[in-house]
Parts: sequence; structure tokens; C-alpha cells
Amino acid sequence: LNPSAIFLASETSNGYEQAKLLDFQFEFIQGGDPQFTNILSSHPAYLAPEQIILEDEYQIDQKTDLYSLGIILYELLAGRPPFYGSPQELLDDQLLATPPNLSEVKPDEWSPLLEEFLQKALSKDSSERPQNAETFLRECDAALHAQAELRYNAQDFEEIEQEIKKLKAEKQ
Repeated sequence: LNPSAIFLASETSNGYEQAKLLDFQFEFIQGGDPQFTNILSSHPAYLAPEQIILEDEYQIDQKTDLYSLGIILYELLAGRPPFYGSPQELLDDQLLATPPNLSEVKPDEWSPLLEEFLQKALSKDSSERPQNAETFLRECDAALHAQAELRYNAQDFEEIEQEIKKLKAEKQ
């Protein structure tokens, strides 16, 4: 999963644009290991550690895609992925480096809950990440909500929430 596979679809029935995953292309080298070939055809900035380690005990599953989604969210917030450099440096960082906190990359006021969520989503150990998309979404929503509360005073935030509820009700 990487940003080039995500597209905004035209307006949906609820009046909002919807993100869609469109590129599920896997390239395989004839007779080669599909997992290794996936590394060669993917952008290393978005690979989960288990996609890089070519050993059977590291399972590729939905938590692998959630790691990549965490990288994309980090990039949306910070303006760049947590790791950058040559392909080899990216692979090394994906395996060994702790992602910098958002405040280290983009000085701003960041919610501790958001920082904690990103560190969890980008854990090298897949068992420490959100275990499924529903959990990822719930935890991400709570973290982004905490960030919004931090940015706006409580009265402004309540007014914004009321306006959102009003707009949703009008669209139904």
C-alpha cells in the first residue's frame, strides 16, 4: 500500500468524496520468490518490516497494510514520510529505526494521543499494531479528534461539531 494506489472517487451518495484503493498490482519474477519480488516492485518508504525480512515466521497480513497506512497518515500530517533516503537506507530504517515524533519533524502542537497512535501503528512488531482495520480506524479517529480538540478551544470545537452534524442531517 502506498499513496499512488489511493484515489479520491467522485462524490458518493452521502455527498463526500471517498478514498478508494485501485492498484493491487503485484509483479512477480518468473520462478522468483513473490515476497522478495514485492519488495522490488514496491516503494521502500511504505514497506512494513515483515515485508523486508524474508523469513517464514514473519507473517504478511492485514497489519502489514495498516503499517503502510500509518506511514501514509504520518506523511499527510508531517509533510513527509518518517524515513527517507536511498532505498537501502529506507529498508534499514524500516527494520531498525524508531519513527521520529511528529513534533521533531514538523514543529507544532501535537496531541500526545496522536503521537502515541502513530508510534503504535508504526511498531516494528506487528503484534503491537492495531490488529485490524476496525481497531485502526477507531484509534485513529480518537487520536485525530484529540488533535482537533487541541487545536481549537472547546467552544469552537463544539460549534464545529454542531455544524458537521447539521450538514450530515441535511444530506440525508
